[in-house]
Amino acid sequence: MRPERITRLSTRGLLTEEQAQKFAHEGAIGSHLENLQRKGGFKGFNQKSVSVIIELTDPRKQDAVHKSA
Repeated sequence: MRPERITRLSTRGLLTEEQAQKFAHEGAIGSHLENLQRKGGFKGFNQKSVSVIIELTDPRKQDAVHKSA
């Protein structure tokens, strides 16, 4: 997440300090889709290709890897 977005949400009381730190260091689930769309764009919405991209970039899987290490 962009730092200014985290700051704005924290200032409005929409994030706890713990959440803000986590987003700053680990990102937010779903933001990986936004990044993919901005960088490469989805040319049409080929469900199989989109599903593969989502699976490969799912930050929840990264979180599981970090916890087991």
